[in-house]
Amino acid sequence: MGENILQQILNELSSLRDGQQNMERTLSEVKEEQQSMRHTLSEVKDEQQSMRHTLSEVKEEQQSMRHTLSEVKEEQQSMRHTLSELKVEQQTTNQRLHQIEALVVDIPLIRQAALETLEISKRLDAGQASFERKVTAELNTHSFGIDILNREQLNLKTEIEKLKRK
Repeated sequence: MGENILQQILNELSSLRDGQQNMERTLSEVKEEQQSMRHTLSEVKDEQQSMRHTLSEVKEEQQSMRHTLSEVKEEQQSMRHTLSELKVEQQTTNQRLHQIEALVVDIPLIRQAALETLEISKRLDAGQASFERKVTAELNTHSFGIDILNREQLNLKTEIEKLKRK
């Protein structure tokens, strides 16, 4: 009968070791996933930096377009003074102004796209923070579980020693 109890204890210890190894594997997988998420976050940040650079270029192009528009308007004014009698020339100038206005209409859309991109980046940052808190909580839970298992294992060893001495 004592051998059966010892065998049961040994089986239980083996089961505890297997459980502990499973927990260690799970912890390793969580760490790998966390590393992968950090890498993905880094890529997202790089993409965000690239988008900021592109936005800066768009703003420079916009400034250039404004400057060009200003030059066009000056030229138009000069043409109106010089060629006020010619209706055909005036129509051509009006057509050019409509084309420029059509280009300027796209500027708010570009701004909206940039704001939406910024919002998405903020949501990704918030999601990452939430995930990190969750993983930290899980790691703490696993750590407490391992501590409990270690204490139980120590208690079992003590009980085995007591039984051996009897």
